Amino acid sequence: MELWKELWKEWNLRLTILLSLILQIVLITLGYRRKRHPKRWIRIVMWCVYLSADVVATFALGIIANNVSRIYDKECGSIDSNTELTAFWAPFLLLHLGGPDTITAYALEDNELWLRHFLVLAVQTGMAKYVFIMAWTGSHLSILYLLMFFAGLIKYGERTWVLRKASTNTVRESIDDDVRYFSDCRRDEHTLLDAYLLVRTYFRPLFLNVELPVEDRSDSSQTVENSFKITELALGFMYDNLYTKAPLLYTRWGLALRVVTFVLTSSVLVVFLVVVIHDKHKFSSTDFTITNILLVGAIILELYSAVLILSSDRFLVWLIMNGNSSTIKAIECFLTRKRWSNNMSQFSLLSFIMKEKPLPCPNILKHLCLDKRLEKQGYAADMEIPQNLKTLIGEYLLKKKEHCQIGPTNSIPEGPDFTEELEKSILAWHVATEIRYELDGEAINQHGAAFELHCRLICRISRYMFYLMVLHPNMISDGSMNQITLSSILRAARSLQFTSKTEACQQVRTIAYLFSNHI
Repeated sequence: MELWKELWKEWNLRLTILLSLILQIVLITLGYRRKRHPKRWIRIVMWCVYLSADVVATFALGIIANNVSRIYDKECGSIDSNTELTAFWAPFLLLHLGGPDTITAYALEDNELWLRHFLVLAVQTGMAKYVFIMAWTGSHLSILYLLMFFAGLIKYGERTWVLRKASTNTVRESIDDDVRYFSDCRRDEHTLLDAYLLVRTYFRPLFLNVELPVEDRSDSSQTVENSFKITELALGFMYDNLYTKAPLLYTRWGLALRVVTFVLTSSVLVVFLVVVIHDKHKFSSTDFTITNILLVGAIILELYSAVLILSSDRFLVWLIMNGNSSTIKAIECFLTRKRWSNNMSQFSLLSFIMKEKPLPCPNILKHLCLDKRLEKQGYAADMEIPQNLKTLIGEYLLKKKEHCQIGPTNSIPEGPDFTEELEKSILAWHVATEIRYELDGEAINQHGAAFELHCRLICRISRYMFYLMVLHPNMISDGSMNQITLSSILRAARSLQFTSKTEACQQVRTIAYLFSNHI
C-alpha cells in the first residue's frame, strides 16, 4: 500500500493532466461526428466524456494549487524549478475547461446553466491566479505562464458566453435584423442563404409571439429536392447555434479572439522550445515531455478547429454574402456533403406489445431508475431515409408554401391551439396508421406498388413522431405532455392479452381511445 501511495503521489498530476488532454481530443472529434452519425456508442461515449472533462480538469488544477502551496510553505517562500514547471500546466487546464468548438452543451438544459458556469469560471480563474502568484519567479517560464493564462481565460470565457447566448431567456430577448444581408445575394446560390435566413429570422420567434416583417423569397423554380435540402441545412444551423460555439465563432469578435488565442499559444510554444529548452536539465525529463505534449496538443486542437471553421456551412454563407464564388467552388471540392446522419428513428406501439425484449440485469437497472428508459430505447430502431420519403416531405413543404405563409405573422387566426392537441393527435394517428397498415395489408397491395409505397412512407413518419413523443417529448412540445399518462398507456398496452394480431390491434385502439380523452 505504501508503494502504491508513493506512485500515486508522484504520478497523480501527470496522469490527470494527460487524461484531460485526451478527453479534449475525444470531445472535439466525437463532437464533430455526433451531428452526422446517430450511433449509440457515440452518444454514450460523448455523454461520459462531456461529464468527465470538467471534473478531471478541475481535479488537476486543485492538485497543482495544493502542490504549489505545500512546496511554498515547506521551502519558506521559494519554488524549485520542477514545481514551477508543473505550475505552468495550470493555464492549459483553463484551455481544457473552455472546451472545444464542436460541443459546448450536450443537451439544451446545459445552456440554461450558463450562470453556474460563469461562477465556476470565476472560481477556477481565481485558482489559476493563485498558482501564478505563488509560483512567480520572474523567469521566462513565469512570463509564458501569463501568456497562456490569457489564452485559457479567453477560451473559458467563450464557452460561458456561448452557453448564455443559447439559453432560452437570451434567445427570447434577442432579435436580429440580418435580413438586409440577403437582399443583395445572387439568386443562383441561395439554397444555403435561404436556410440561414430561415434560422436567423424565424428560429427565435418560435419561442414567443413576436411581430417580424416577413420577407418574400418565393422562387417559382424551387424544386422538391431544394425544399428538403433547405430543411436539412436549416436544422444543421440550428444545431450549431444550440450545441457549439458557432454563435461566437462567425462574428468579428469571435474570429479576433480565435486569432489571439492561436498567436498566444504559438508564441508560447516557440519561446519554450527556443529559450526554456536550454534549462532542460533543471526539470524532470518526464515533466518536460508532458509540457511539450500539452503545447503541441493545444496547437493541434487550434488548427483542427480552424479547419472545421473553414469547411463549415456558416463559412460558405459568409463567402456567398461577400461574393467569393470562385473560393466557394474551390472549398466545396474538398468538403464532404454528408451534413447529417440521414437516419430517422422509429418506435411502433404494436411492436412494443407484441415482441417483448427483456433487459439484462433488470433488478440493478430498476434500482438505478434506468429500466423504463432503457426498455423504451430497446424498441427504438434507426432507418436510413429513402429518397422517396424525402420527395414526399419536399412535396408537402412546397404545398404548404403555396397555400400558407411560413414564418411568424402579425395576426394570429382564430381557432383551436394545435400545440395543446399535438400529443393527442400523434397518439391517435399513430394507432390508426399502425392498425390500418397491419390489418389492411392485402387491400393495400391490391391498389398497386405506388399506393403501397405511399402507405409505408406514411407509416414511417408516424413511427418517427411517436418515437419523439415517447423518448424525446421536449422536441415536440414545451413539456406540457403528461408523461404519467404516456407511461400508463405503455404499461396498459404491455399487459394486453391477445391471441392474434387482429385482436391486439382492436385492444390497442380501445386503450388509445380511452387514454386520449385524458391527455
